[in-house]
Amino acid sequence: MFLQPLIEAQTGKLHGAEALARLRDEDGIIPPHEFIRLSEAIGVINALSDQVFTKTCEFIGAGGLTRCGMSWVQLNIAPSQCLSLDLADHLEEIRNTCHVPPNTIRLEITEDGILNPNGEKQIQRLKEMGFDIVLDDYGTGYSNASRMKDLPFSEIKIDISLVKDYCSHPDPYLPNLVSTMHALGLMITAEGIETKEMADKMKALGVDHLQGYYYSKHLSIPDFLQKYSK
Repeated sequence: MFLQPLIEAQTGKLHGAEALARLRDEDGIIPPHEFIRLSEAIGVINALSDQVFTKTCEFIGAGGLTRCGMSWVQLNIAPSQCLSLDLADHLEEIRNTCHVPPNTIRLEITEDGILNPNGEKQIQRLKEMGFDIVLDDYGTGYSNASRMKDLPFSEIKIDISLVKDYCSHPDPYLPNLVSTMHALGLMITAEGIETKEMADKMKALGVDHLQGYYYSKHLSIPDFLQKYSK
């Protein structure tokens, strides 16, 4: 498991981190797009996600948040996991075993995960259990403001494609989106921040969190603790 920082936009301070699965071979790190799809195709994505969730809980339980001055760690829930009728109970069992509060874990879900009746039911239950729910990759699917107000999201992550497009060719779409989502009570993360100019433009729009290589690439847990421990 690796961690990538999530930075509070207006203060520049570390606020949280995203937990990311990475595989190594003799040549180094295998890009996630090469193994995530294969994991889904051969039916091991749930086991992989369980490992990341468990390691996240163990990191929090061992005092990782306190050491780094963070509030939470967030991680992805695969769309196929949302088909499971016991997803919420299963994650709650792992969390209880590690004795960590639910508000220290945020769950990222893509539209693919909620576009089935059971997926929507499961995220409603997870929200009721105290987990914050984040919509990942906003801008790559069919979500709109009317749908957002009917689902229990705390935050949306604006896809890197929208961020880069606005930074290259500013237009009213992204400023209007940020304004609308804030009016709905949602926080916003801008992904793919690679330069100070991109960070400054997103801060000017009023987004809440920034994530990208400008701040840090993904780091192993020991490296993350070495860099951010207070």
